[in-house]
Amino acid sequence: MATIGPSGLHPGERASVCPHEGVPRPSGSLELECLQQFKVTRTQLQQIQASLLCSMEQALKGQDS
Repeated sequence: MATIGPSGLHPGERASVCPHEGVPRPSGSLELECLQQFKVTRTQLQQIQASLLCSMEQALKGQDS
C-alpha cells in the first residue's frame, strides 16, 4: 500500500475498522496525532472520515457510468 499523505497510512500499516460506521481509521497513535494537530474531537474526525468515504464512493460510481 502506498503512503496516503503526511499523516496517512504507510506501507505495511493496516487501518482498523470502526464497527459502528464501518469507516477505516488509522492506528491509535496516528489518530491521536491527527486529533492534536487539527484540534478536532474523535467524533468530528469520524464524521469527516465517513463524509470523505461517502464522497469517494460517489465519485467512483460516477466514473463507472
